[in-house]
Amino acid sequence: MTTKKLPKRLTRDDILSRNAKKYLKSREVFVEEWEGSVFVRELTAGEQRRCAEMSKDSDDAATRMLTVCVVDENGDQLFEEKDAEELQNQGGRVLKTILDAITEINGVTAEMIEETRKNLQSVPSGNSSSG
Repeated sequence: MTTKKLPKRLTRDDILSRNAKKYLKSREVFVEEWEGSVFVRELTAGEQRRCAEMSKDSDDAATRMLTVCVVDENGDQLFEEKDAEELQNQGGRVLKTILDAITEINGVTAEMIEETRKNLQSVPSGNSSSG
């Protein structure tokens, strides 16, 4: 009788020592207007939170998401946060193509984005006084 070997039970150190760049999903996206392709990658949990927070206060949250998720073949970001404003000067269809790929790889739907935006808008800003 053979016994099935169970997978290793991970420790805290096992988990925290992992380089997320090695296991985050990514995929190549052809951008016709740019006559080439870029890679987009999955967001980390912290990046998801920051993007959700930006969508509450910023009209350019989508372009900021591009700065985080557009990467080279090694998983290194192509853009810096300061590039977000310049990215807004690109064609809307181009950015939509890339954003669609980003939302798909992250398992995000339009409904989820809208729900997050509504939830964040309903959170008090902390400037109200109680009496």
